[in-house]
Amino acid sequence: MGNFKGSSSNLGTTSITNLTVSGDATVTDEISGSGVLNIVGATTLENTLHVSGSVVFVGGVHSDIALDINAVNQAANVIDIAADALTSGDGISVASNSSNTAARSLLKLTNDHASATGASLIEMDQDSTGDLITVAYGANGTGLGLKIKETSVDIASGITGSDTTMDVSGFFPANAVPIAIIVHITTGLEAGKHITKLGTAGVDDCICGGAGDGGVLNNALLDEDGDTLTVPISPFGGPFAGAGAAAMGVNSAQDLRITVAGANPNAGVARCVLYYWDITPPTS
Repeated sequence: MGNFKGSSSNLGTTSITNLTVSGDATVTDEISGSGVLNIVGATTLENTLHVSGSVVFVGGVHSDIALDINAVNQAANVIDIAADALTSGDGISVASNSSNTAARSLLKLTNDHASATGASLIEMDQDSTGDLITVAYGANGTGLGLKIKETSVDIASGITGSDTTMDVSGFFPANAVPIAIIVHITTGLEAGKHITKLGTAGVDDCICGGAGDGGVLNNALLDEDGDTLTVPISPFGGPFAGAGAAAMGVNSAQDLRITVAGANPNAGVARCVLYYWDITPPTS
């Protein structure tokens, strides 16, 4: 056992089998080791802790918090995870196998200040076409996902000759329950042309521009660059109504039909956005 008393400005390189420190110990350089570092009692770190391997936290008793963070961060993230190498794993996995029936949450987020009106409990940025939220329920394969679909529609190329309509193939995916559709004009239609109806091949005005709306959409509503129309959609009618308004169900993909006043427009591009729930039927 090594026993040091007093002080030393430079001990150089020293090999010690066991070291016991009964008072304070100050280390101004690096502590390196290939074995286990076991600290019994409270530990205070006043600078950055770098760990190249795994870190395991185990609470001492059932009432202990395994990891307690009291952050003073303002403009910086409290926790920052970079998982660029991730493939089939999960960024964060929380699992509980307790059979206790007491009410609890595996994830709980709380904004405790009523004045913090700019604070969002969850913010998600999806740069691909996957789900924003994926939910699986029970043991029969049932689930759903919250999704957004964007399609740029070239109206000038899609409506030719004497036609006044064009179909966007499969715009409403199979097993989709639409929430809303947005049409945003990114290239204006030529003068005198504008979108009059939105619907499906079966019912060309079932979304908007039909009898329930008092006729076709007004001129100057969807014709110039920057024009935007947001339409909520009922999942019990809307794009899942076939010819004669007979229900077709939600298990078949549907085309979006766009109707324009006047044939053969020589300009016009619309970005069509669908917000919908993607339903996964049970497998058994």
